[in-house]
Amino acid sequence: MREWIRSAAFIARADLWFMLRQRETLLWVFAMPLLFFYFIGTVTGGFGGGARDPRDPLALQTRAADGVVLEAIIHRLEQMNFRDLPAGTVFAELATGHARPLDVWGEDDRQLADVYFERRGAQLRLKRAVTPSMLTVDERAIRQDCLCYFMERLEPRQAR
Repeated sequence: MREWIRSAAFIARADLWFMLRQRETLLWVFAMPLLFFYFIGTVTGGFGGGARDPRDPLALQTRAADGVVLEAIIHRLEQMNFRDLPAGTVFAELATGHARPLDVWGEDDRQLADVYFERRGAQLRLKRAVTPSMLTVDERAIRQDCLCYFMERLEPRQAR
């Protein structure tokens, strides 16, 4: 049994010595893994949650100890879901210091926040009549997809 282990160790040592003499082996065994780790870490940076997330925190805040106010806010949001909201409707109350608190993206990947929202003091109001759909307060769902979708009423086509 010892002779078998000694023979296997000799073959492994000889094979390792042969491979390490080739430059390609040194590149693929030592340099490329470091490059791959750097590249993948850069592309997926922040997925592990170790670094501070630079995005603004999403939160529903209340001063009430029992959460009655928070439940009322959630209820109000749920009431807005799939309801026609006229232009001028208050969509959100804002904390100070946010130039553009929400991103609104069109189907063609254009930024449309200025088309749909206007800021009046601490209020974010709708500029156009919309119907929010799939409105959620689940932060995980918002970060993975969005807060909601806006639907707009289309006028029926005129008969020719």
